[in-house]
Amino acid sequence: MKNIPMDRKSNPASKSMAEELFSTAAILIGGRSRRMGFDKFQIQIDQQKLLSRLADQLGQMFTDVMIVANNQEIELPAGTRLIHDIYPGLGPMAGIHAALMHATSSYAYVLACDMPRISSDYIAQLKHAIGEQTVDFCCCRNQGALEPFHAFYHKKAAPRIARRLETGELKARHILSRLSGLVLSVEAFVPRGQVADIFLNINTPDDLARYLADPDGRSNHETNPRNQHHGLVRIGQNNPDRKIDSDSSSAANPGRDPQTRWS
Repeated sequence: MKNIPMDRKSNPASKSMAEELFSTAAILIGGRSRRMGFDKFQIQIDQQKLLSRLADQLGQMFTDVMIVANNQEIELPAGTRLIHDIYPGLGPMAGIHAALMHATSSYAYVLACDMPRISSDYIAQLKHAIGEQTVDFCCCRNQGALEPFHAFYHKKAAPRIARRLETGELKARHILSRLSGLVLSVEAFVPRGQVADIFLNINTPDDLARYLADPDGRSNHETNPRNQHHGLVRIGQNNPDRKIDSDSSSAANPGRDPQTRWS
């Protein structure tokens, strides 16, 4: 992983490069919302639609914010644009594919409309992990599983995702295993004791009530040392079935950069 100079933000050339790489974000809406009882993009928090709230927050960090819909026509939040799935009805990876096809930057940051928490620090650290590399995606591993949302995807991954969708392979973890990417453990960049669970999604009225009771997610996070994986690993398209284990690159080799390159 490349070190980024501390004064990079003050460098106009670096700022221009960052915009070229990371100016696009996408919010995916879709699904049947059967457990919620109504379309989840209609969820309201503090008398504001969650979709508008997310768009406002992303608009402070990205110059291009897209709403990606299956085939719905919706009232767009201010400053956003509407994109429709190219492969409608094929799930969230179809939404990610559509976002990449319309992204104005090399990478697009993607989350779902029912995920109420956004962390600018988390996003900044994902960008730092990517640096100037070209990878298909950069995501987090949370409680042992890859998180396909709150992740960056590169436009070059779009044709590969399309090929998997066309063969009927729809599950995110299966498609990600066919791509090359960077995977960070949640413990690698979230300070202990200050964890806001950004991976929460609101599927039911009870989920919404729990979120409203604890919007920062700090009271219900427990760390199990046995399940911790620290550091950053790189997974490669040429070895998709190999188990990802960041402990092998950081804990076992404490003097090395905690990044493993697989070929």
